[in-house]
Amino acid sequence: MRVEEMSLVLKTETDIEDFVTGCTFFGTGGGGSKQSGIERLMPHVRAGKKIELPKVDAVRPDDWIACAYYSGTIAPPTEEIERLRKRFSWDFFGEELVEGLKILEDHMGVKFSFVAAFELGGGNTPAPIDAAMKYGIACVDGDYAGRAVPEISQNTVCVRDLPMAPLALVDWYGNKTLVHHIINYEMGERISKALSEVAWGRVGNVAFPLRGEDFKNAIIPDTLTRAYEVGKTIRECRESGDDPAERIVERHGGWVLFKGEV
Repeated sequence: MRVEEMSLVLKTETDIEDFVTGCTFFGTGGGGSKQSGIERLMPHVRAGKKIELPKVDAVRPDDWIACAYYSGTIAPPTEEIERLRKRFSWDFFGEELVEGLKILEDHMGVKFSFVAAFELGGGNTPAPIDAAMKYGIACVDGDYAGRAVPEISQNTVCVRDLPMAPLALVDWYGNKTLVHHIINYEMGERISKALSEVAWGRVGNVAFPLRGEDFKNAIIPDTLTRAYEVGKTIRECRESGDDPAERIVERHGGWVLFKGEV
């Protein structure tokens, strides 16, 4: 069976809109902005490419999988921060995760077969998919949290006590850092956030390099497909005037706890 027949395949602009809408829904207020996610994925389908997201079963025990994500502040930059950022060229803007994959492969002497998403969110799920497309590999249909999470320790790789290091960190200017070892997950996250402060914004992380067997013990499968389906339901309800909350519960499970105005 071909990979495409086993995969979620995003082919159209509507597919991208539905997928990122669903990721944003599961981000529950975190996980990056919907607009940034659309901007990352839309160029691929507009160029006539298909974005294939293979099932977890496509991963073999001897495959290597890396987790790619961004960390840093989502607060709007002040005028002073904008001024400081403009002192340097943004040579690696949008390419941080791709460069991180190269660094980690070279350091470990391996080839990554797949990329995995750290969490579900409008920005942090499309980002590893975009990086995988640019790198010539695929992002697996699953993630390590099932939603967006505020702390790195709140994901399944940490629950399984799997290694975060070595990890590669790259900012949009092109500064590159390789961390060989961390004493715990909290310190690994602090190092990443410290580097994002240095960059006055964000830093790309490529971490949690796992073999296939460990990966399958940690990954939550089929979450990207579920995000796409929920996003599609939301769009259809907006078009028909149906209540999206009620329809999501009906089709995908869950509960409507309360309703009100914001």
